[in-house]
Amino acid sequence: MKTFDFLLSAYDTAIMQHAELQRAQEKLRISNENLSHLNQIISIGNKSDHPDVILSALLKKTVNLLGYQMGGIFSLTENYQSEEFRYLYGKNPKDTAVMQIFDPQDLRNLLVSDVFTSGNSVFMSPGPDNPKSADFIFRNPEICNATILPLVCDEKAVGGILLFNGRNHPVPDKERDFLETVCSEISTAVERAFLLKRLEIANNETNLYLDIMAHDINNANTGALGYLEILSGTLEGNEKKYAENSLASVNLSIDIITNVSTIRTLRERTTALRKVSMDAVIRMEISRYENAIFHYSGTDLMVLADDLIGQIFMNLVGNSVKFSAPNPEITITVEQNGPDVVVCVADNGPGIPDDMKPPHIFDRFRKEGKRSGKGLGLFIVGSLVAEYHGSICR
Repeated sequence: MKTFDFLLSAYDTAIMQHAELQRAQEKLRISNENLSHLNQIISIGNKSDHPDVILSALLKKTVNLLGYQMGGIFSLTENYQSEEFRYLYGKNPKDTAVMQIFDPQDLRNLLVSDVFTSGNSVFMSPGPDNPKSADFIFRNPEICNATILPLVCDEKAVGGILLFNGRNHPVPDKERDFLETVCSEISTAVERAFLLKRLEIANNETNLYLDIMAHDINNANTGALGYLEILSGTLEGNEKKYAENSLASVNLSIDIITNVSTIRTLRERTTALRKVSMDAVIRMEISRYENAIFHYSGTDLMVLADDLIGQIFMNLVGNSVKFSAPNPEITITVEQNGPDVVVCVADNGPGIPDDMKPPHIFDRFRKEGKRSGKGLGLFIVGSLVAEYHGSICR
């Protein structure tokens, strides 16, 4: 009997340990599953898509992963006085139709307002324990279980998530904790999405102002350029020199506007590289300068680039003309060196001081010389050459 009692006790202990092991394994399985769900939600929230795309995807993923039937995300208006549905999702058209019943009037319900005020989530099923204010949810026979989660940004409720089930399945405490974590991650994604949207609006406004400024300044420069060219041709002596200096200043203003526009295009460009004729690009720049002597024999070589390649030679040739001797002579050669095309722009000027030679001269806002304080030209050259997978040096 003692042996039997010992074996029975050992068996009971083994049963208890096995049950404990199963519980631990189930807990680990749920934790891993929750972690997987949370990672999927976080990955959606970290995308850089449009806010509408991100939040719609978050809602769909949350409903499907957490076992709900339908759901919606609503946000407060800017004055925080009313709510509006922004995103709806149901697993079938009937579910979506049910969600559409909940209009802003319903969302101004005392129950929802209390969720915003307290910042606490609400988990409900039909029954006497629910407040009267919950009747607006359970008046729909398709809904047997409801969860309302507040979306909080900067410690202020900015919206909420409504999740509904078509079966009576109360949410246990351990699932509630996970839902709170999910809600926190979605709140972060909502805040990030709205910040990106505001940034996009601000960026569009800035670009609009820049476009207006560039357009109006260029119009003014064009008029001044025409008058100064006429004036320069009719004057002599110091008066002619003053007119030519003014003409150079207007041309500098035009170059600055062009450089700023190039930098904007460089940051926003999405076009693919294509084969571009080096000869056409170089001859276009040479044609801009009537008072300089160019030594260039032409080329039939092509490079992979886009329309911005002209800005490289606009700045290189422009610098050579600007900083050369009174009678500038510029030599341009183009040669094939294995898979590379080597272009050299040389002039009869004093050259570049050692302390300004590459890579320093291509730094942003680095002064190009005593007569220029803008420093954008060669920065653009270095940036574009790098974009074309090339290199520039002296």
